[in-house]
Amino acid sequence: MKSIGFMVTVFLVLLTASAVSAQARTVHGIESIESGLYRITVDKIISDDASVSGAKKIANKIQLYEKTAQVPAKIGVTFGFRYVIHGEPQGEPIVLTEKIIHPLMINPETNESGTIYHHQIRKMLGAVNWTGFSFHRQWELVPGEYIFRYYHQDKMLFEKVFTVFTANEEKSAKSNIH
Repeated sequence: MKSIGFMVTVFLVLLTASAVSAQARTVHGIESIESGLYRITVDKIISDDASVSGAKKIANKIQLYEKTAQVPAKIGVTFGFRYVIHGEPQGEPIVLTEKIIHPLMINPETNESGTIYHHQIRKMLGAVNWTGFSFHRQWELVPGEYIFRYYHQDKMLFEKVFTVFTANEEKSAKSNIH
Protein backbone atom coordinates (compact mmCIF):
# COMPACT_ATOMS: atom_id res chain seq x y z
CA MET A 1 0.00 0.00 0.00
CA LYS A 2 2.92 2.34 0.74
CA SER A 3 4.19 1.89 -2.82
CA ILE A 4 0.84 3.09 -4.25
CA GLY A 5 0.93 6.13 -1.97
CA PHE A 6 4.50 6.82 -3.05
CA MET A 7 3.57 6.49 -6.73
CA VAL A 8 0.62 8.86 -6.28
CA THR A 9 2.89 11.39 -4.54
CA VAL A 10 5.48 11.13 -7.34
CA PHE A 11 2.72 11.54 -9.94
CA LEU A 12 1.36 14.66 -8.19
CA VAL A 13 4.85 16.16 -7.91
CA LEU A 14 5.49 15.53 -11.62
CA LEU A 15 2.07 16.90 -12.55
CA THR A 16 2.69 20.06 -10.52
CA ALA A 17 6.17 20.49 -12.02
CA SER A 18 4.86 20.13 -15.56
CA ALA A 19 2.07 22.63 -14.86
CA VAL A 20 4.60 25.16 -13.56
CA SER A 21 6.90 24.63 -16.56
CA ALA A 22 3.94 25.03 -18.92
CA GLN A 23 2.86 28.28 -17.30
CA ALA A 24 1.06 30.74 -19.49
CA ARG A 25 3.25 32.94 -21.64
CA THR A 26 2.26 36.54 -22.06
CA VAL A 27 3.22 38.22 -25.33
CA HIS A 28 3.14 42.03 -25.33
CA GLY A 29 4.29 42.68 -28.88
CA ILE A 30 7.15 42.71 -31.34
CA GLU A 31 9.70 45.47 -31.78
CA SER A 32 11.71 45.94 -34.97
CA ILE A 33 15.36 46.66 -34.13
CA GLU A 34 16.64 47.26 -37.66
CA SER A 35 15.44 46.70 -41.20
CA GLY A 36 16.69 47.05 -44.72
CA LEU A 37 19.08 45.33 -47.11
CA TYR A 38 21.33 42.54 -45.80
CA ARG A 39 24.29 40.42 -46.78
CA ILE A 40 23.73 36.85 -45.65
CA THR A 41 25.59 33.57 -45.76
CA VAL A 42 23.28 30.62 -46.33
CA ASP A 43 24.07 27.78 -43.92
CA LYS A 44 21.65 25.26 -45.41
CA ILE A 45 18.62 24.92 -47.63
CA ILE A 46 15.64 22.88 -46.48
CA SER A 47 12.52 21.76 -48.30
CA ASP A 48 9.45 23.94 -47.62
CA ASP A 49 6.14 23.09 -49.28
CA ALA A 50 4.60 26.38 -48.06
CA SER A 51 6.99 28.36 -50.28
CA VAL A 52 6.41 28.89 -54.01
CA SER A 53 10.11 28.13 -54.55
CA GLY A 54 9.79 24.89 -52.55
CA ALA A 55 12.74 25.72 -50.30
CA LYS A 56 13.69 27.75 -47.25
CA LYS A 57 17.19 29.07 -46.66
CA ILE A 58 18.76 29.10 -43.19
CA ALA A 59 21.31 31.92 -42.80
CA ASN A 60 24.10 32.05 -40.24
CA LYS A 61 25.82 35.37 -41.01
CA ILE A 62 23.44 38.30 -41.34
CA GLN A 63 24.75 41.84 -41.85
CA LEU A 64 22.69 44.98 -42.46
CA TYR A 65 24.31 47.21 -45.07
CA GLU A 66 21.51 49.69 -45.82
CA LYS A 67 18.56 50.84 -43.69
CA THR A 68 15.60 51.16 -46.04
CA ALA A 69 12.11 49.93 -46.84
CA GLN A 70 12.70 50.44 -50.60
CA VAL A 71 14.11 47.29 -52.20
CA PRO A 72 15.56 46.90 -55.72
CA ALA A 73 14.28 43.83 -57.58
CA LYS A 74 17.67 42.30 -58.41
CA ILE A 75 19.06 38.79 -58.18
CA GLY A 76 21.09 38.43 -54.97
CA VAL A 77 19.28 41.16 -53.01
CA THR A 78 18.14 40.18 -49.51
CA PHE A 79 15.84 42.34 -47.40
CA GLY A 80 14.34 41.85 -43.97
CA PHE A 81 14.59 42.87 -40.35
CA ARG A 82 15.73 41.96 -36.85
CA TYR A 83 13.13 41.93 -34.10
CA VAL A 84 12.48 41.12 -30.45
CA ILE A 85 9.34 39.52 -29.06
CA HIS A 86 8.44 41.18 -25.75
CA GLY A 87 6.69 39.15 -23.09
CA GLU A 88 7.02 36.91 -20.05
CA PRO A 89 8.67 34.79 -19.01
CA GLN A 90 11.81 35.86 -20.87
CA GLY A 91 13.70 33.02 -22.54
CA GLU A 92 10.64 30.80 -22.90
CA PRO A 93 9.55 29.51 -26.33
CA ILE A 94 6.36 30.61 -28.07
CA VAL A 95 4.80 29.75 -31.40
CA LEU A 96 4.01 32.53 -33.86
CA THR A 97 2.37 32.50 -37.24
CA GLU A 98 4.44 34.30 -39.87
CA LYS A 99 2.67 35.51 -43.02
CA ILE A 100 4.57 37.12 -45.85
CA ILE A 101 2.14 38.65 -48.31
CA HIS A 102 3.69 39.45 -51.69
CA PRO A 103 2.74 40.05 -55.33
CA LEU A 104 1.85 36.96 -57.37
CA MET A 105 4.86 34.74 -58.08
CA ILE A 106 4.74 31.81 -60.48
CA ASN A 107 7.44 29.16 -60.40
CA PRO A 108 7.89 28.17 -64.09
CA GLU A 109 9.51 24.83 -63.16
CA THR A 110 6.59 23.58 -61.02
CA ASN A 111 3.79 25.91 -62.14
CA GLU A 112 3.17 26.60 -58.42
CA SER A 113 1.98 30.12 -57.70
CA GLY A 114 1.20 32.13 -54.64
CA THR A 115 0.83 35.49 -52.92
CA ILE A 116 1.18 34.37 -49.28
CA TYR A 117 3.90 32.44 -47.47
CA HIS A 118 2.34 31.21 -44.25
CA HIS A 119 3.91 29.00 -41.57
CA GLN A 120 4.38 28.46 -37.84
CA ILE A 121 7.67 29.47 -36.21
CA ARG A 122 9.01 28.79 -32.73
CA LYS A 123 10.87 31.71 -31.14
CA MET A 124 12.09 32.67 -27.66
CA LEU A 125 10.64 35.58 -25.72
CA GLY A 126 13.24 38.35 -25.42
CA ALA A 127 15.63 36.92 -28.03
CA VAL A 128 16.78 38.82 -31.12
CA ASN A 129 15.44 37.19 -34.31
CA TRP A 130 15.84 37.84 -38.01
CA THR A 131 13.63 37.17 -41.00
CA GLY A 132 13.96 38.13 -44.62
CA PHE A 133 13.44 37.43 -48.28
CA SER A 134 16.10 36.89 -50.96
CA PHE A 135 15.79 37.11 -54.72
CA HIS A 136 17.50 34.07 -56.27
CA ARG A 137 15.55 33.52 -59.50
CA GLN A 138 14.32 35.79 -62.26
CA TRP A 139 10.66 34.86 -61.68
CA GLU A 140 10.89 36.10 -58.07
CA LEU A 141 11.68 39.67 -59.18
CA VAL A 142 8.14 40.96 -58.80
CA PRO A 143 7.67 44.64 -57.82
CA GLY A 144 5.13 45.68 -55.21
CA GLU A 145 4.53 45.48 -51.48
CA TYR A 146 6.00 42.65 -49.40
CA ILE A 147 4.21 42.61 -46.05
CA PHE A 148 5.57 40.62 -43.10
CA ARG A 149 2.93 39.92 -40.41
CA TYR A 150 3.27 38.08 -37.12
CA TYR A 151 0.40 36.60 -35.14
CA HIS A 152 0.17 34.98 -31.72
CA GLN A 153 -3.02 33.09 -30.96
CA ASP A 154 -4.79 34.77 -33.90
CA LYS A 155 -3.87 38.29 -32.71
CA MET A 156 -1.68 40.32 -35.08
CA LEU A 157 1.34 41.57 -33.16
CA PHE A 158 3.42 43.24 -35.85
CA GLU A 159 3.55 44.29 -39.49
CA LYS A 160 6.51 45.45 -41.58
CA VAL A 161 6.11 46.59 -45.20
CA PHE A 162 8.82 46.72 -47.87
CA THR A 163 8.30 48.12 -51.38
CA VAL A 164 10.14 46.29 -54.15
CA PHE A 165 10.85 48.27 -57.31
CA THR A 166 12.36 47.47 -60.71
CA ALA A 167 15.32 49.23 -62.34
CA ASN A 168 12.86 51.04 -64.65
CA GLU A 169 10.88 52.37 -61.67
CA GLU A 170 14.12 53.58 -60.06
CA LYS A 171 15.18 55.42 -63.24
CA SER A 172 11.73 56.96 -63.54
CA ALA A 173 11.82 58.17 -59.92
CA LYS A 174 15.30 59.70 -60.41
CA SER A 175 14.27 61.48 -63.60
CA ASN A 176 11.35 63.10 -61.72
CA ILE A 177 13.76 64.73 -59.24
CA HIS A 178 14.69 68.25 -60.38
